[in-house]
Amino acid sequence: AGRVGYPYDLEWMEGGMLAHALRLAHGQPIYAPPSVDFIPYLYTPGYPALVFVLGKIFGIGYALGRAISLAAFFAVALLGYVYARREGGSRAAALCAIAIVFGAFVPTGSFYDLARPDSLFMGLVTAALLVGWWKRKSYGGGVAAALLLVAAFFVKQTASTFMPVLGLMLLLTAPRVAVVYGLTLAAAGLPLLWICNHASDGWFWTYISVLHRKHDFFPARAFLGTPGRLALILGPAILLVPWALVRRRTPGLVYATLIALAGIFAACVSFGTQWAFTNAFMPGVMLPAIAIGVAAGRLVDDHTEAPPRLRPAV
Repeated sequence: AGRVGYPYDLEWMEGGMLAHALRLAHGQPIYAPPSVDFIPYLYTPGYPALVFVLGKIFGIGYALGRAISLAAFFAVALLGYVYARREGGSRAAALCAIAIVFGAFVPTGSFYDLARPDSLFMGLVTAALLVGWWKRKSYGGGVAAALLLVAAFFVKQTASTFMPVLGLMLLLTAPRVAVVYGLTLAAAGLPLLWICNHASDGWFWTYISVLHRKHDFFPARAFLGTPGRLALILGPAILLVPWALVRRRTPGLVYATLIALAGIFAACVSFGTQWAFTNAFMPGVMLPAIAIGVAAGRLVDDHTEAPPRLRPAV
């Protein structure tokens, strides 16, 4: 709480993100040819656009930028708790699992509350993945999940990692909804990509894709170092997931495991990229924590469906 109103940068990109929003407020483009005055960060424009829109009411500044991130972070925590509670059945297990996310504040770079797109990206991705599961038999659910993922992509490109994961789940459980989901992704995302790129004379794609692909990639750091770091953050609790998959597997647990693996993969690829920082670990902590909550809840309740001879005496 003491950081929200701090009037200077808490991290070196905060002021630059606010400068992006100020350019929009002044009618200037974000994705313009590089100059001595301004070169944009290699992110999609969703976060500074939201700061610009809300800034018309509250004023563009650090407090607003950080408040958006905090609201998105608590949305992740609440959604994760609700999913773990519903699918795992234990209120205590769900709370303890989400506490892992809070405890990982420093190991993930202390980024949850910064005026940056990271928490907003995670909030939208988490909402999309969980809404897609809860409403998997509904066409409206497929549309809502797709729109949330498109919004997440326009906050941070890493959201593209999770699009096929949700699509695979829908394809296996509700093929018709999967078709609607895929069509919505294309109908909403592709025109927006074209508009942004056309309006910027091609600079939009240069900044958000071409320059990203020029970064070096370090496979050992990605696929050896990152899983090791995530294992240290999550601790032995992560072992509850395979244990529960063996003993008390449910569709909700399988899906939670799937999105946890997607989060770990996204963290590995992100942290393996040149100049990455530990905020890349956020999806590799937040989504596995949800799976841990489901798994722990299933195991805590393990005795309730055991044969009578195995039930503990009361």
